[in-house]
Amino acid sequence: MTLFEDDRHQWLETGPWDADVVRAAISDIGCGLQGAQQVDGFWLAPSFVRSSIYLGASGILWAVRELQSRGYLADDLTLQMPELDDPAAAEGLEQNIFAPFKVPIAHSFLMTSPGALLVKGKLTGEIDWERLLTLIAANRDHPWLEFLWGAPSSMLPAAHAFDVTGDERFAEEVRLGADHLWQCLSWEETSQCRMWNIDLYGRTNLLTGAGHGFAGNVAALLKMRSHFSEKMFGEWREMIIAFVLATAEQEDGLVNWPPVVGAPNDGGSKILVQWCHGAPGMIINLNSLFGTGSAEFDAVFMGAGELIWKAGPLTKYPSLCHGTPGNGYAFLKLYKATGDEVWLDRARVFTMAAIQQWQVMHKTYQDDDRFGLWTGDAGLMLYLADCLDGKCDFPTLDYF
Repeated sequence: MTLFEDDRHQWLETGPWDADVVRAAISDIGCGLQGAQQVDGFWLAPSFVRSSIYLGASGILWAVRELQSRGYLADDLTLQMPELDDPAAAEGLEQNIFAPFKVPIAHSFLMTSPGALLVKGKLTGEIDWERLLTLIAANRDHPWLEFLWGAPSSMLPAAHAFDVTGDERFAEEVRLGADHLWQCLSWEETSQCRMWNIDLYGRTNLLTGAGHGFAGNVAALLKMRSHFSEKMFGEWREMIIAFVLATAEQEDGLVNWPPVVGAPNDGGSKILVQWCHGAPGMIINLNSLFGTGSAEFDAVFMGAGELIWKAGPLTKYPSLCHGTPGNGYAFLKLYKATGDEVWLDRARVFTMAAIQQWQVMHKTYQDDDRFGLWTGDAGLMLYLADCLDGKCDFPTLDYF
């Protein structure tokens, strides 16, 4: 059984943990972001997602403000504030993402207006809460039932908005979204558990991961668990744990999850170790169930952490979604869950590897997502700061 692909990972010869090196790297990356901002206030990205949290200006500006508030970036590192709720983006999204599959435009936390509205509100104090509520409600029945675009995506800004406002209508949107998700579950003979058969980009698959699958779909309801009845949340907990155990692939104390249960509809069969697909995303998204009474669940999560460590740093550009920093957050989650400093030490080994990767790759890597919060430099800075502080909260998922 193959639980990870060797050519997707590479151990690097790095120096020992050095807090001064880490702080200097945060400063260097921040200055690089300042220099890369274009005259219109955006960074290099496709025009229809250039204001997004995932890879665009909203996420970058949010990360810089967060690091300034924590003292890791100087207050005089100034960035322009473009119009984040970009009306021109909707037309581009419709044309490039949704029209080819004959589905309506989605109102997504990471990719479209709900996330941009929240960031604008955080940075300027100005936000149209009624418009945000309308967009969240409109996304509940989107046919792409996954975290990047569909109802699970709009449940998360509802949770964040409730944290800010205390407006019970936002909590109700999380509950309504959860009800919709529950109704869409089906028993899957392949996995011998309940799952969502997720339609995305013209293909239908039993997706497992945090980016597009099961682990992503339950993120917001786990965050808002206190707003569900004890009976309802107990049913969710039982169902989630059953899924985790039924779909885990285990060998020699190591654990991972395939991106798809059963035969993938695109013919692919890759096995990944990233936030979006695989063990890191399972730990990061579902860690609040660790220590809640299932010894088997806890053991599987420990095995997943060992798998991430054995596989080593990813070879991709350092990012939260599919890079070494995102995987490192799984170690920080296990450090918080267990109190065992071996996990913090491992996170810091990945820190030094990620810095080395950035120092080498940012000079030649030309993809237009390299500055983003989830896809590049902005997220890397936050991971470095969190390893300095021993802080495990995952940016924009756990807090906003």
